[in-house]
Amino acid sequence: MRTPRNRWRLLWPLALVGLIGLHFWFPAVPSGNTNNTFSVGEEGKKAFYLMVDDLTDSSTRNLESIESFCEGHFGETLCLLGPSREPTDEEWSALLDWVADYDGNLVYAVSYDAFRRVAVVGEEEPESLTLPRIGITVEQADVDVLGEFASPFEQDLDRLTWRTSAEIEVEDENVETLLTVDGSVQAVRIVYGTGRIVVVATDEPFTNYQLLAGDGGVFGHRLLETAGLGSLVVFDESLNESSTPKMVGVLFDRELRPLTVQLMIGTLLFAWWGSERFGPVLPPRLPPQKDVVGHSDAMGMLVHQNGDGAGALRAYYNQLLAEVGLGKGSAGRTDRLLGPIARRLEVSLDRVKDVLRDARDATQRKQLSRREAAMHIRRLAKIRRATGVTTRG
Repeated sequence: MRTPRNRWRLLWPLALVGLIGLHFWFPAVPSGNTNNTFSVGEEGKKAFYLMVDDLTDSSTRNLESIESFCEGHFGETLCLLGPSREPTDEEWSALLDWVADYDGNLVYAVSYDAFRRVAVVGEEEPESLTLPRIGITVEQADVDVLGEFASPFEQDLDRLTWRTSAEIEVEDENVETLLTVDGSVQAVRIVYGTGRIVVVATDEPFTNYQLLAGDGGVFGHRLLETAGLGSLVVFDESLNESSTPKMVGVLFDRELRPLTVQLMIGTLLFAWWGSERFGPVLPPRLPPQKDVVGHSDAMGMLVHQNGDGAGALRAYYNQLLAEVGLGKGSAGRTDRLLGPIARRLEVSLDRVKDVLRDARDATQRKQLSRREAAMHIRRLAKIRRATGVTTRG
C-alpha cells in the first residue's frame, strides 16, 4: 500500500512536468496594457486582429521600433489603434516619410483615454493633440454617443454605438471626412505622397466589445479598407510595449518568459533536492571530545559498562606515583617524598604509606568492584591534592 508520504512525493515530478509544459503553453498574464492586440478584455483589440487575419490571410504584429519598421517595409498597411503612448515627433516624421515615399498606408486611432493619459502630475490635461505636417488636430469634445451619424458606409451599418472623448479639426480642404457623429468629425482620410492616412478620433470601433455589441467591427474594417489593404496588414505593438514601465509582471513578458520558466524549474529542482534523500544513508558522525571533562565522562562510562574498577584504579595509582616521584629506584627517598604530604594532610607518615599500600594491593586483584575502586581513588585524590601538582588541560 502506498503511504501518504509516497503520495506527496509524486507532487515533485508532476510540478516539474507542469513547469516544462509552460514552454509550450503559458496562461494569459494581465499586463499594464489592456488595449493591445494580445488582450481579450473589452478594450483589447485581439478580436479585430483575428478578424483581419482571417479575412486577409496577411496580418502580423510589429514589436520593433517605429523607425526600424519604416526602414524595411514597402507597400504595407500599418495600424496604430489606440496606442498606450502617442508617437514622438521623430516617430511621426519617420511614419509620414514612410507613407509618402514607400507607398505605405497608415491607420491611426487616438486612444479613448489619450487626453487623461498624456497629462502628467502637476500639469493640466492637454486640450488637443496635433498631428504634424498633415494639418489635423484632435481636440477634446463631448459627443452624443446616440447622435445621428453620417458616413459613406451607412448602408453597411445597422447599429453604431460611438463612444469618444474627442473630435477632429481639419485645416486642409483636401481631407475626406469618413464619419460625423452629431455633427462632430470622427474619422478622416488624407492622401499623403504615394500613400494614404486614416485618422479616427477614438479606438472604440476596433475593440473586442464593439465587435460583439454592434457594427463597430464592420466600420473598423471599412476604415481599414479605405486606407488600403497593402501587401501586409501590420498591427503596431511597439508603442504599447515602450509605454510606462511596468512594475509587476516584467518577468512574464514574451521576451523574458523562457528565462523565467528556467529559473522556476531550477528553483523547483533545488527544493526537491533539499527535501529528499538521494543516495545511501551516511553513517552518524561521532562528536569529538572537546575537553578533559568530556574525556573523563566517556572514561567513567566505559568503566561503568565493564563493571571492573581495577583498570581505572591502576591508571590513577601509577599516575600518582609518577607525579610524586615514587617510581623505580626511589626506595631510599620514600620518607623524604611522603613526609611533606603527610604534614599537609595532618596525618602520620605511616597512614599515607598504608593508603598507598592498600591501593597497590587492590590493583593486583583480578576483580575489583566499582565501589572499592571509587573508595581507593578518593583516598589517592586527597594525597594527590596535597602534592600541589595540577593537571595540564
